Amino acid sequence: MNIRRKIIPVLLELAVVIIIFSCANPVAPTGGPKDIRAPKVVSCDPPDHSIHFTKKNISITFDEFITLDQPPEEKIILSPPSKNKPEYKLKGKSLIITLTDTLYKNTTYTFFFGNAIKDMNEGNPIGDYQYIFSSGDYLDSLTLKGSVENALTCEPEKNVWVMLYESSEDSLPYKAIPYYISRTDDNGNFSFFNLRSRAYKLFVLRDANSNYLYDLPDEQIAFSDSLVEPWIQKPVILGDTDASTPAKTRIFYLFQESDSVQRLMEAKTIREGFIQMVFRYPVKNLDIQYLNQEYTSDRFIQSMNQARDTLLLWIKPQIPDSLSFVIRDEGMEPDTLSLSLAAPRRNLKSSKRETEVPKLVFSTNLVNLNRLAVYKPLLLNSPYPLKTVDFSRILLLEGKDTVKTVISMTDPIGRSICLEYKWKENKSYEMLIPDSVFSDIMDYRNDSIILKFTTTSYADYGSLKMDIQTGVVNRQIIIQLLDEKNTILNSEVITTDATLEFRNLLPGKYRLRAVIDDNRNRHWDTGTYLSHQQPEKVIYYSKVIDIRANWIYEESWSL
Repeated sequence: MNIRRKIIPVLLELAVVIIIFSCANPVAPTGGPKDIRAPKVVSCDPPDHSIHFTKKNISITFDEFITLDQPPEEKIILSPPSKNKPEYKLKGKSLIITLTDTLYKNTTYTFFFGNAIKDMNEGNPIGDYQYIFSSGDYLDSLTLKGSVENALTCEPEKNVWVMLYESSEDSLPYKAIPYYISRTDDNGNFSFFNLRSRAYKLFVLRDANSNYLYDLPDEQIAFSDSLVEPWIQKPVILGDTDASTPAKTRIFYLFQESDSVQRLMEAKTIREGFIQMVFRYPVKNLDIQYLNQEYTSDRFIQSMNQARDTLLLWIKPQIPDSLSFVIRDEGMEPDTLSLSLAAPRRNLKSSKRETEVPKLVFSTNLVNLNRLAVYKPLLLNSPYPLKTVDFSRILLLEGKDTVKTVISMTDPIGRSICLEYKWKENKSYEMLIPDSVFSDIMDYRNDSIILKFTTTSYADYGSLKMDIQTGVVNRQIIIQLLDEKNTILNSEVITTDATLEFRNLLPGKYRLRAVIDDNRNRHWDTGTYLSHQQPEKVIYYSKVIDIRANWIYEESWSL
């Protein structure tokens, strides 16, 4: 009995201690569904869809605490826009909007909140909420919808401004804030609501400086060829012949206007005595005047790339420390430049290395562990034009056998060497080049070279055969084969129905693009706003083409 009386108080004390420690160490509650509900509007002051609106402050109250994407003035759209953007602040569960400009008379205004308003806990956006009011006797009720795509890639353009003007003057996008404004969503779609009944000038702008004006040369634009008219949107009810259906939405193509003035975009020294010049457009009548009086034109070797927009220039020894020159082209203001021609020094750790004569080193067209495409010749490229060559000393071995090959220069200045041979598939080869077979204009010579490589097999490649129906006679169309990075791999020009075959394609994904070449200059041209010239139309083949090795992909394409 005495033992029992002693045990009970001890147990009671232990229970108290356990309860105290349980209360002192709270843990997060487990279970329960995640909050996915967006905030809801409880009230608005003044009420939504008010008329005769004269207030300066708007209060929108929600059923929970909210946050705003920052900065809110760039996330929330007021249409028509005001010169001074509204101010936004949070107070409790309310969003307070302060209007900083005088309202237009008899005008319907719309605040588009998009996804700018989110709940505080999980960040659930309210999603496309609008607050509408009118400074006049009624709310306008017409609708206009459309979409914006990139003129060249045909991909949707998101977060670009779509602007409406109540006048047709071409100068408006340069000098006036639009009367109505909307912004494209992630799919490139835009919508205008509560428009008044009239025709509008439509202009699309990727606004680089957020002033609603087309005032920077690198801003992208799109425009409508004619005035656009909104419509009344009613729900379509089956069997109701009086119900109006939305007008077909239009696609507007975003582009950047071309600056037609020829310019030298870049001039730099690649290596000692080796200069590269890049021009904005293909050169037409290039003239270079060298200001170093001791250097005459015969001291220079130059080569233009195929597109005629890049010039490579080499200077024969002795190389000056710098070169000054004036460069001109048709439609280009004379440009005076001075470039350092000194050889760049890289990791020179000893005086011995500084006195070493550089060696002539070639680059090749071998890829992937010295593999040569079986259908291609072997190419060697020198950094500098070559001065002397002795092809008779070069040997090509097929296995252990020496074979005859044709070796030649492929360019007039002597930088590229082509070795042609009827290669066998999956065969190993060795090219032996003894010391000093080549010397370049810098008097650099090659060390002995043993170039080992293996050819591929024709079965390593696939082919694409495309039957194309143009639908129009004598319309010039450029058909371009693109890789996954939209790099143009091949290009063909057609003027009527044709069957094109692209052979020896590495396994991978490809796309086909058609450019309607209206001006027949063999490349895609952008638009010009003031000339009312839209960019040339681009059409993509609807499928991504998955080329497999040793496989011919055959398909038809109706343009």
